[in-house]
Amino acid sequence: MRYLAIGRYNAQGAAGILKDGLTSRKEVLKEFTEREGGTLIGLWGVESADYDFVILSEGDIPPALWAANSLGQRSMGHIEVLHTYTLVETEDVDAALKASNPVTRAPGDA
Repeated sequence: MRYLAIGRYNAQGAAGILKDGLTSRKEVLKEFTEREGGTLIGLWGVESADYDFVILSEGDIPPALWAANSLGQRSMGHIEVLHTYTLVETEDVDAALKASNPVTRAPGDA
């Protein structure tokens, strides 16, 4: 599975990045991901008013572990916003569509 995370540091976290650099966070993320049997594909800074970073990783890391890590990161008071997503291959979506009976009518339609 591939995972995408996008986030924004608060003032305290931004000050830490200014001091230590964004690459310092990349090393921490790489260590966490590899310890859990995954691979860090990359960490990128984002030129945006909405977000400061994007993380892409892959592996079979359980969603509960990502949730616990997210809580741990936010509890330190450095991250203001963190969104995580599980990415799904287009072929897997197509296979699921063929194998299931998705809802194909709008609410209220007969």
